Amino acid sequence: MQDYADLHIHSKFSDGTFSFSEIISRAAKSSLRCVSVTDHDNIDIYKSPEFLNYHGEVEIIKGVELSVGYQRKEVHLLGYFPDGLDENVFSSFASMKQERLSRALAILGKLRQLGIDLDEEEFRGFVKDSSAGRMHIAVFLRDKGFISSYSEAFSRYIGEGCPAYIPRRRFGFTEGVEFLKKQGALVFLAHPAVSGLDPVLTELASMGIDGIEAFYPGYSREKIDYYLNFARKHNLLASGGSDCHGEFRNNIEIGSVKIPYEYVERFRKK
Repeated sequence: MQDYADLHIHSKFSDGTFSFSEIISRAAKSSLRCVSVTDHDNIDIYKSPEFLNYHGEVEIIKGVELSVGYQRKEVHLLGYFPDGLDENVFSSFASMKQERLSRALAILGKLRQLGIDLDEEEFRGFVKDSSAGRMHIAVFLRDKGFISSYSEAFSRYIGEGCPAYIPRRRFGFTEGVEFLKKQGALVFLAHPAVSGLDPVLTELASMGIDGIEAFYPGYSREKIDYYLNFARKHNLLASGGSDCHGEFRNNIEIGSVKIPYEYVERFRKK
């Protein structure tokens, strides 16, 4: 029987709803051999007690999802660390977490100007140790009764072009690739179709990435084959996964998109 992996999962340490233990439990129920938790701009889950005390059968490849800029749009890079992480890598990501919180608090300030008064200290307590993002604000707004759905928060208040939106300071594409490689990561272009990157794939492939995310929710068989063929043509690796955020993102399940384990084995041969 073939083994499978889900290499794109988010936890409570960014904008997901699952703890590490819940992720492992759901991965085991989906008969996955391997997973990667790729939280946004932080790797804190990999120093959590749950992870450090884990000795189970589901294999873990440490990962992260880094936001970068390319042609005035936000693009995501997936970084995988098949050889593990050292303390210097954790230090490199710590400042990003603080920047994300500062941005979130500034957005709360803009919402206050719009008559939506959210308590800053209460929000800090809500976020806890997570890497704060707009999804946290959307959930907070809904919990306080200001909106009826997460999508309403983005369409009315915090989406790009909306009155409380504040752009993030982020790496340029090449800077982001270089940053991840410096930390020892293999670097993949995340969900290129979702980000509208198909027309510039060849250019991006020449900018230092190691692979592309070829398997992703909603991709047709033709789209997957297109990316796999592109990867072969440009000597790139392929990855994929569910991009599970738990209840925050359509309740997409861990393992609902998975890749044959042979793709993971190729990581170690790169």
